[in-house]
Amino acid sequence: MNNKNLPQNWDFFMCRIEGAPASIRTNLALIEVAPLEGLTQRLQFYIKMKKPRPDGLSSNEEYPILCDIEDAIGEKAGATGAVLAGVVKSEGFLELWFYTQNAKTLAKTCEEALQAFQGYESGYNIAEDPEWEDYFDFLYPDEFSYQTMQNRKVLMQLEKNGDKMEVP
Repeated sequence: MNNKNLPQNWDFFMCRIEGAPASIRTNLALIEVAPLEGLTQRLQFYIKMKKPRPDGLSSNEEYPILCDIEDAIGEKAGATGAVLAGVVKSEGFLELWFYTQNAKTLAKTCEEALQAFQGYESGYNIAEDPEWEDYFDFLYPDEFSYQTMQNRKVLMQLEKNGDKMEVP
């Protein structure tokens, strides 16, 4: 399967990581195809936010630029054949979690893409993860979080169809 043809179903859930509030956005559709052959290394590329909220999540002020950063890095990384599996925001950091054949080369690609955004500091962690355990055990929501995501979708659909979300 060509990485550009991978199924896409992105959603997010809130959780705590080592006691800190966190938002994890993940491609839920990868559960059907992971692990992908040849993509055995996991790159966790992290960017320090300039203006996080006091709880460590992204501020409304900085959110648009973080989206631009994610898009720029994701585009360059995707061109190498890497797969973005999830995005974590916590403790003042934006983390992009990729699966790839060569994490060191991908880290350099990510750093080069980030240079277009002045003043952002970055770093990375690399791990061998041929079975995509970090995707299944960390990025993919647990049962409660998954149900919360589904409930949110139902509420959004009800609201879209004119339902009033108040108790009569």
